[in-house]
Amino acid sequence: MPKEIDGFQIGIGVIPHQIGVCSTAAVEGDRLYFVSNRFDVLCLDVRGRPSGPEAGKARVVWTYDPWTELGVFPCDAANGSPLIDGDLLYVPTSNGIDHNTFQNPYREKERKLPAPHAPNIIVLDKHNGRLVATDEAPITRHLLHGQWSSMSLGQVGNRKLLFYGGGDGVCYAFDALTSVPEKQARLKTVWHCDCIPPEYKDTGGLDWVTHFCLGDRRVRGTWNKHDGTFVGESGIIATPVFLDNRVYVAIGRDPAHGRGRGALHCIDATGTGDLTKTGKIWTYQGLDRTLSTVSIAGGLLFISDVAGRLHCLDAQTGKPYWIHETRSEVWGSTLVADGKVYMPTAKGLWVLAAAKDLKVLSRINLGAKVDASPVAANGVLYVATSAGWLWAVRSQPANP
Repeated sequence: MPKEIDGFQIGIGVIPHQIGVCSTAAVEGDRLYFVSNRFDVLCLDVRGRPSGPEAGKARVVWTYDPWTELGVFPCDAANGSPLIDGDLLYVPTSNGIDHNTFQNPYREKERKLPAPHAPNIIVLDKHNGRLVATDEAPITRHLLHGQWSSMSLGQVGNRKLLFYGGGDGVCYAFDALTSVPEKQARLKTVWHCDCIPPEYKDTGGLDWVTHFCLGDRRVRGTWNKHDGTFVGESGIIATPVFLDNRVYVAIGRDPAHGRGRGALHCIDATGTGDLTKTGKIWTYQGLDRTLSTVSIAGGLLFISDVAGRLHCLDAQTGKPYWIHETRSEVWGSTLVADGKVYMPTAKGLWVLAAAKDLKVLSRINLGAKVDASPVAANGVLYVATSAGWLWAVRSQPANP
């Protein structure tokens, strides 16, 4: 999908076709919303076409194309998932850099940012796909690579906030819209919190872009030994989790970049302005980079890192209770259900007790990597593997 911006030829290449659709669909009633691997936002009728030669096939209710309409340029793929709130559909654009510009890390500082003024979040009328709002976050000023995070909503006092993890390593809170505006609006930033610890920004005299690229173990001349000791900047890939006026979010990078130091923060969601120094309730730095969204239940927080370790913390204080080592790469997030924590890894699915004491209940080999996060619904556990298998498991009643 080549595109020309300001006379500069850019292109996503084959990556979106190789990895397929990354956006988890949002379903409400008979409508399904998702972002395709061609970067279109689609609304489909879940019932398909009711009659005729194409009966049962997908029926597109509406489509919105951020690439054409707003100049958005996703890096690698469209990653985030839509979020429905009333008549509104919030969608992350995945706006990023053109990673095909240079392969030499020492020339990456000359890289192109094809769409520096494109929005990071768009808001559509869910009924017809009309653009009704965009955000104003200055993420492209320090955009590390791409943008991957999905959004969450929470009621804080008398206002509803939208939480988003930026590709600059900053967590943002926006005022959510209360209704569909007649004219296009802007999402107001209520607060922002830099989640990259200050010591991670020490570049040793290099420019920050080059230092970031040298943290990728795949590049020539990398500084990353892939042992978890590399200290450098990371964006936010996980979805911020809101609970009891707190936001929990961790920084991380693609596991293919290699291991490195991570950080998990608990942020006071009631603040305003810059919360970097004043709004962090606690910070935990005992984990590697991570893609994973936290799971919280019974006062316990669970999060896995790219090195394959599962961390159990006190959600109120950040105190670590235990760390379980699987020695297996992790892409997905944990799931807590029925008193158990499910952890997907490249070597199968681990099941542990969701408790203060470490107790492994099972390790299940599903015949392939488990990159996606498990999902529980209506008493059924769903687990998808990279080989294309979807497992649906439920407890069978005892024989009478």
